[in-house]
Amino acid sequence: MKKYEVLLAAVAVFCLLALPIFGGGEKEKAAAVERKIVFQTFFGAGQEETENGFMSQAVREAFPNWEFHIQWFTYAAYAEKLNLQIASGDLPDMTVADTNIQLPRMVDEDQVIALDDLLNQYGKNLLKYTPSWHWDACTYDGKKMCIINGWTTKIWGPYIRKDWLDNLGLGMPDTLDDYEKVIRAFTFEDPDRNGKDDTFGFGFREGVNWADWIFHPFGVAPGHHHTGIWRKRAGRVEIDWVQPGMLDALKFIRKLYQGGMIIPESITFSGTDWGQAFVTGRFGIHYHAAGTLQSHYFALKEKFPEAELASLDPPKGPGGRGSSDEPMHWGFVISKKCQYPEEYMKLMDWFAGDGWDKMHGWVNSVSAKVGRGFKEYNDKGWTVYWSKEEMTTKAVQDGLTQDNNETFYHWKRPIDKFHASLPADEAAFYQKKDREVKFIPEYYKHLENAQKYDVTSLKAKPAPSEGQYWGSLRTKYKETMSKIVATEGIDVDAVWEEWLEYWRANGGDQITKEVNEMLK
Repeated sequence: MKKYEVLLAAVAVFCLLALPIFGGGEKEKAAAVERKIVFQTFFGAGQEETENGFMSQAVREAFPNWEFHIQWFTYAAYAEKLNLQIASGDLPDMTVADTNIQLPRMVDEDQVIALDDLLNQYGKNLLKYTPSWHWDACTYDGKKMCIINGWTTKIWGPYIRKDWLDNLGLGMPDTLDDYEKVIRAFTFEDPDRNGKDDTFGFGFREGVNWADWIFHPFGVAPGHHHTGIWRKRAGRVEIDWVQPGMLDALKFIRKLYQGGMIIPESITFSGTDWGQAFVTGRFGIHYHAAGTLQSHYFALKEKFPEAELASLDPPKGPGGRGSSDEPMHWGFVISKKCQYPEEYMKLMDWFAGDGWDKMHGWVNSVSAKVGRGFKEYNDKGWTVYWSKEEMTTKAVQDGLTQDNNETFYHWKRPIDKFHASLPADEAAFYQKKDREVKFIPEYYKHLENAQKYDVTSLKAKPAPSEGQYWGSLRTKYKETMSKIVATEGIDVDAVWEEWLEYWRANGGDQITKEVNEMLK
């Protein structure tokens, strides 16, 4: 098995929630007849394609003893859907979950199983290839409660339409004042020179979210997905959400939003809406991973040949500067109601090992380019893969190789903490990949900036009281942010004090106490 296939396995588990396989002998296969296997996921292009498209058809053809189904919903509906399932005690056999948000509730309400015995018996590849520190996010009382994904950390930061800067005669922004000047110019000075008033400085995603780069100059940040960043202040670890700098940051962002410099409707954008708005030229500063910078570059070039992107140093302000690290917050849980937990573990472990060699196409279908990761889209918008005969041609193999290289680098290459411990033969493999894969220079610049500026929360695992309190605290915090930024005619200071009181009265101080005890 190729090394990069192994190293991508954890991420592929994340993306392949909708890919069951039965790993066992003939006796086990016979016993599996009539078993209904249902996976819950928000990955894929929709219910119809995930249920009836290429990957599901391939699974059913290879493993006819499964009665296989996918329970699909959009990413935007994910949190509400899963929270309702938790409340009703009706979790599916296996589902994706956020270890910062849903997992504490699931554990607190005894709805999911501990996985240590299953991992020891059936999860050798998962244990071998998942960095030990990734398990911190889902370990309760010494027990692993979900199969953690391999999400890559330290790849995030802002990037900018360099051609817009050039059109306006502006240099690369550095300080918070510089950024404000650029955001204003991108909104009001026709940076794309099309003669229309149709551009903005930047946009949000799913609330006042995915804009951490503009919070860090005030020494705070919401954390991606509003997961929270905890830092040490005067000898005590506290969450950024309740710091005075957070109010200062929200007031600054409110000024930009009320001044028309942030896309107004972006507060309700999905991730797809957000990316689409950028590549169609609606705003000039985006915030994402190095791989997305690269894909946005080529998408922009197709529509705007003159477009150029540049990675940015985050703005420097009174609280410093930074971007947010992405925590290990996605994983898969197995419900206590699951009849065949060992089979789900075998599936996950199969995919963390030899299965990747056969099923890498699903990863590529998420982010690959037409003609490289897959053949085309059909008239329904479904992903169409090459036939077995087409797969043997040099042109297709070359395209897949390049796409696999890019996938490899996007997900795994930047995890220095993981790769620094590689044995010599695997280190040599990475060196070879370095020579083979080709990226635009700003991709590497973005990784350098991320390693330099990304802030990692000190809180790596859930506190005991989170199952009881965290969901409502997070909801109130999100509401507070949106209200302060987007609502006209309010007393901002009064809204902020209301939030602080809610935090104190609804478990915030208790969670803070527990976090400090955990970190002693």
